[in-house]
Amino acid sequence: MTDRTFDVHIRIKPNSLIQSLHSSRTYTASDELRVFDFMAVLERDNYVFSTGIVQYAVSPDDVEIIDYD
Repeated sequence: MTDRTFDVHIRIKPNSLIQSLHSSRTYTASDELRVFDFMAVLERDNYVFSTGIVQYAVSPDDVEIIDYD
């Protein structure tokens, strides 16, 4: 059984925790990340998004939903 996924535009809330899927490190959202909207995919109860080649995951509690398809 595969996860239900859909595309969504998110804005990360201040001081949110972001998990790097490449290194498994956790970061606090920076001012730079917060000012951008991201296209993300809801996957395994987290929003997954990318900044270039690095993928990150963030909890739905830590984002504002802008729009979704």
